[in-house]
Amino acid sequence: MWIRASGRRAISIVILVLLITLPALPSRASNSTGQRAAQASRGVPKYQPLAPVRSAATQVESREVEDNIPKHLPVAVHLRAEKERAAKDLRNEKWVRDFELEVKNTGDKPIYLIRFDLVPDLGKPPTERTPGLTLEYGRDDLVDFNAPLTPQDVPIKPGEKVFIKIREEEMDGWDHFKRVENWPEQWSKPKRVQLYFEILNFGDGTGFEGGGGTPHERPKPQQAELEIANRKPDRDLVSGVRGKAWALGTWALGTVT
Repeated sequence: MWIRASGRRAISIVILVLLITLPALPSRASNSTGQRAAQASRGVPKYQPLAPVRSAATQVESREVEDNIPKHLPVAVHLRAEKERAAKDLRNEKWVRDFELEVKNTGDKPIYLIRFDLVPDLGKPPTERTPGLTLEYGRDDLVDFNAPLTPQDVPIKPGEKVFIKIREEEMDGWDHFKRVENWPEQWSKPKRVQLYFEILNFGDGTGFEGGGGTPHERPKPQQAELEIANRKPDRDLVSGVRGKAWALGTWALGTVT
């Protein structure tokens, strides 16, 4: 009898506890609902949305560099990693001075001269007055495949790499005309530039030349004599004239229209 009585007493206690606590639950829920209603009436949102995440690529526009260098040449050419961001940054006023190439000799012969042309896209068809910028390793005289080497000519050996920049006088010319002619941004900070190959000299009378990288072979003795006989005096290559024009300050883009 005592066990049954104590069992009934325990059940009674549980029921009593439930009766006491249950009325409090709606009160808490109603309080929470009331707080949310009060927040809504004050214009306080139920949650704070996350701000959109913007990557660095969307924050900074990048200059396109079109590589037109023939793939059969024994060189690997890239923008120098340490300079790539500055060279491609469209906000950079001095991008021309930051443009630098890494050139690696992937062949089995030393390279005594290599030259590239960088042509900005000015948003209009190119003309004879469209500026080009030269990046070169080696002595200018070696644009002539028959020019003799000197002790001062240090080649890029097979497997070696060098860093080359735009010629100093051409960078100065770019800055000069940009300032005095008040170039618009589409000229001074073009969104696209094109890189072209011009010449490579192995120093032994052979190499490659022209935009397509045509092989230049050492001429046979009879052919060499004929070439010398027909050679005009004071012959200048287009790129050599261009470099002189920049240095003398005689090459302009013309009036901005």
